[in-house]
Amino acid sequence: MIRWFLFSPEMVRAILSDYKSQTRRIPKLRVLPSTCQGYDFDFRDKRGQWNSVTLDDMMSLELIPSPGDTLRVKEATWLWCYDEVGGLTPTGRPKHRYRPDATVAPRYVATSSEPTEPPWQAEFVTPGWGWRYKTARFMPAWACRLELEVEFVRLEYLQDITADDIRREGVTLPVSFDRRPLLRLTGKHMPSVMPKHPRDWTVDDYWRFEWINLWDGINGARPGGAWADDPFVVVIGFGRKG
Repeated sequence: MIRWFLFSPEMVRAILSDYKSQTRRIPKLRVLPSTCQGYDFDFRDKRGQWNSVTLDDMMSLELIPSPGDTLRVKEATWLWCYDEVGGLTPTGRPKHRYRPDATVAPRYVATSSEPTEPPWQAEFVTPGWGWRYKTARFMPAWACRLELEVEFVRLEYLQDITADDIRREGVTLPVSFDRRPLLRLTGKHMPSVMPKHPRDWTVDDYWRFEWINLWDGINGARPGGAWADDPFVVVIGFGRKG
């Protein structure tokens, strides 16, 4: 089965460098460890009813990826587009629809700077054409350059993540010139989010602090999705195809 996953430019670079081989996602349906004997999980379906299932059941129902599935990466891009104007918005402004030209190679935010030159000589560029930024959500399927193969899947609480898993998530740790870990203070949280004072931190504590900031920077505003909420997450291990 083919699934589409969104990744930030930072995480795309980690995948390309073979530094990232795991991702954690909050299931669309609410999932909890099962209290029923013989089952692994309970989940609430779209009708609001709770169901008891095994991990294999969840894979067969396509509620979560299965080993062998293909993950196609959606990432931020610049596309060569035509500005097609037609109709008016509710406020009376012209409607713009930017149609990308699939014959022009996309420029990927993760690995290239913002393009300023047209793909061919300027005198041959007709009015209305230009580079347009597209977020990962709106990347067209034909622009996909990365495919991943699912190697394993498990479900666990977010705070059960280990230091080794954090490294496999593609997190980078700032270090000094003599390779000592540094404390980054530009993230969402201050060191007080950790149970220990920074002077008592181990290297693993530095990794965990970086991971908390990364996770909450993406999911912190989602109800029940912050690190402090300790949501139940799907852990997906993968390798690059091709």
